[in-house]
Parts: sequence; structure tokens; C-alpha cells
Amino acid sequence: MRKVYLPPVNVPRWFPPHQRRALQQLGENMAQVDVIVEVRDARLPLSSINPTFHQRLPAGMRKRIVAYNKADLSNTWLNPRLEEQFRKWKEDVPVVFCNSRKDRGTKTVVDHIIQYQQSDPARFPFITALIIGLPNVGKSSLLNSLRRLGGGSGNLRSKKVAEVGQQAGVTRAVQTRVKIWESPQVYFVDTPGIMDPGLRDPLQGMKIALAGGTQDSLLDPLLVADYLLFLLNQKRVPPYTTMFPGCPVSDNITEVATWVAKKEGRLQRRWTESVPDVESGCWSLIRKFRNGELGSMTLDEVGNESLMEWFSQHSQEF
Repeated sequence: MRKVYLPPVNVPRWFPPHQRRALQQLGENMAQVDVIVEVRDARLPLSSINPTFHQRLPAGMRKRIVAYNKADLSNTWLNPRLEEQFRKWKEDVPVVFCNSRKDRGTKTVVDHIIQYQQSDPARFPFITALIIGLPNVGKSSLLNSLRRLGGGSGNLRSKKVAEVGQQAGVTRAVQTRVKIWESPQVYFVDTPGIMDPGLRDPLQGMKIALAGGTQDSLLDPLLVADYLLFLLNQKRVPPYTTMFPGCPVSDNITEVATWVAKKEGRLQRRWTESVPDVESGCWSLIRKFRNGELGSMTLDEVGNESLMEWFSQHSQEF
């Protein structure tokens, strides 16, 4: 079994026109924004950071909150390590771990905003937050969670704020301001997911692709599933062997995807016979990872020494 993963040299970079426009607009309306909420994927605590945000929205420009969404899909026992480094390097930036689909931890985000508003009510008769992040980290689902939790009348709690989808790129323009909380009045502005146009690290690109942050139509599913297979094989019992009894432990993605396709009846016609659809088997494994069916996984290296080294080198962009 492989001990080291060697990513392909070229991983598709996705930075379509609507993201470019949104990036240009980020700084244009900052006079109306009091708080910046950056949503990241808890499975990619470092790889889901977009340094471009901090070039456009410099540190100290506005109050900042970092929300690690999809925390239920990550290794939650690693969270205290991140919190420790935040306290050391960015003590003024609250960090929240949440699962917006289950409304777990999301109210803590608005609690921090309300605390900031109450520190100077005369300055903030109401308060507006801008929400930013990579594609498909759960920005819109976080807004919808906050709306469900309420803070006001029943109709405010029940109304859905933003469209949510499994594919990256559902939100395609900077949205108008919407009220999330009634008392005090808290407004949010949703934005499209924006990739780092300067992304050069192929391993980071592969992690983002596996987590669903890149348009799937641009991806080779065999390459993405091969990276997933490498990760699964690091576990004592690879989850695919229990999900698909009889499937051998293998480093060969074609072999594993063929087994998955057979078990799930994913077949394609080839001449006069039906054969397993390997590509469909790869997509099945990728979707199972994204949905948490293969267990919780944090893809970034977040050992104590690794985190200390990362923070010391990147603290200005974090």
C-alpha cells in the first residue's frame, strides 16, 4: 500500500466569470459591512482558506469570525488543536465549529455578532455581516440555519434565505442584504463561493475537488477517487471493505471502483454485454465521502507541530 500520495501535476482550477465579478465587488460595499464571517470546510481547515480574501479585506478592516462548517464530517477531536493555535495567533478572531444542516453550533456565530453589537449599541443600531468562503463550504446553508433558529417572529424563522445545492456554484452573485435576526437586528449579505485564482498546490486542489469545491464536470473521477482510496487505505479497516463485503483491500482504484459498480448495479453496455461502469463507481465513492458515509475525515495535516509551523508561516493570511 502507498505510504505517500503523489498528486497529479495539473488539477483543474475553477475561477469562472461570476467568481471574478464577486471578488471585485467584495471591497466595493464594505462601508455597509460591520462583520466578516468566513466559512471554511472543517474537513479542510487549512486548504479551505482563500488568501485572496485577506488581500481584498485586510486584517483589522472589520470584525472577523471564522466558522468551520460540516464539522460533523471531520475528525472533531482535532478541533481543540485549531482553537489553541487561533488563541495564540489570532486571539481576536472567534472560531466556531458547526453543522448548519442540523443547526448545531450555528447560533454561536450570531452570538458573537450580537456580542460585538452590544459592545457599542449607539454605533450599531443594527449590524450587517458579509459571508465569504470557497465554493460549497456551506455559506448558504449556514444562513438558512440561522434563519430557522430565529430570533424573531415565526415568519422570519421559517423563510428560506438562500438556495443550497450539492454542486459548487449555486450562489452566483453577491446578494442583497437579508434580515437574519430580529432583536437586535442582524443582517447578512451572501456571496458566491470564490476560489483562489492563484491556487498552485496540486494537493490542495485535489482536496478541494474531493470535498466538492470544484465543478465536477471539470474533474477526472478516477484521479479524485484514487486520492480518496489512498486516504481510506490509511485506516486500520478501510471503510469500503465493510460497506461492500468481499471487496479486497487494494491500491488500485479501477479494481475497487469495478467492485463498487458491480455491487450497486452500475453497468454500461460494451458491444453485446453489460460491464461495470468504473467511472460511475468512482463517483459513487466520492459522493459517499462527501455525505459522510465513509466516516468522518479531516484531510489536512493538523498535528500540533504541523499547525504551529503553518500558523507561523501564514498568520498574516489566516
